[in-house]
Amino acid sequence: MGQKDDTRASASPVKAAQADNRTAASLLNARVALISMCLALGFCSTAFGQGTYRDIKMRERFCRGQESGSSKEDFCKMIGAYESMLGKAMKMPPGQEQDARLEEIRTVLSRSYFVKGDDQRCQAILEDQLKSQEKRSGPNNRRVAGCLDSLASFFVFKGEYNKAEPVFKRELKILEGSYGAASAELLDPLTKLARLYENEKKFSEAQIIWKRILNGYQDGYKRDPNMAPVVCEGLVDLSNCYRLAGRFHDAESCLAAATALDRGSVMVGCTLAQLRRDQGKNKEAALIEGKTLKDVLAVCPSDDGKRQALKTYATMLRSKHLSCQAELFENSLPKKK
Repeated sequence: MGQKDDTRASASPVKAAQADNRTAASLLNARVALISMCLALGFCSTAFGQGTYRDIKMRERFCRGQESGSSKEDFCKMIGAYESMLGKAMKMPPGQEQDARLEEIRTVLSRSYFVKGDDQRCQAILEDQLKSQEKRSGPNNRRVAGCLDSLASFFVFKGEYNKAEPVFKRELKILEGSYGAASAELLDPLTKLARLYENEKKFSEAQIIWKRILNGYQDGYKRDPNMAPVVCEGLVDLSNCYRLAGRFHDAESCLAAATALDRGSVMVGCTLAQLRRDQGKNKEAALIEGKTLKDVLAVCPSDDGKRQALKTYATMLRSKHLSCQAELFENSLPKKK
């Protein structure tokens, strides 16, 4: 009897190690499956931070069943494997190892549910991550701000701007407390909140944020003239906000200042073209669009380079509410041979 107990005692660490190895292998295989699937679908995203137009189109394509049946089946199996891992991780002894495992699994599941179109489960996972991080780190920790960013950006994807706004504001408050109101760490959440206000047609609130961002750029430009393109970008964002609000004269002034800093800026050209279209000056807009597109293509010798540049600019243009210009770039993509 005693010998049998000794055998069990000596064998248990071996079994535990084997179980750990199987779990690690399962994690690796599932991660490889996820990456392969995401690459096949063109999925490229970091958490849910201002997801690109390509992300959204991929999600639509997947949810409409436009992917092959086998690919979709494999993806669902991968989700099932991670759900099983989540259940096992929940039973682990509390501590840093469990926290790290839960964080990894929940991050993969939240993205996977989003791709699949299972918004209810995606939101539940994001909220679980937030609660867990608050419990571990306290309500005002920078890691909590990261969870808030993912949740707020998810609400933006769904068009639930009223839910996203207070979450973004809380994130911003935490980061201001951690880094200071003038820190560059605030640039991303400030930009997201400004675009959210634009989506809500709260243009006055958005303009306040764009001016705050621009002032920070201009302060940096005084110390480093190489920041001219960044100041130009800030002027373009403020100009677009003025344009959306119907303040065409103010939009024009911002673009004039941006042109003085960076005469060859593609974003300035596209923004000016859209302003002319909003003003009903379509012929002038077409001339500007033609020149801007020609400038982009001229610096890309290969078709692959042209495709990459046009896609990148199209994504940027959509984020700035310049859909017409984005479509122009997308329609100009060289055809693959």
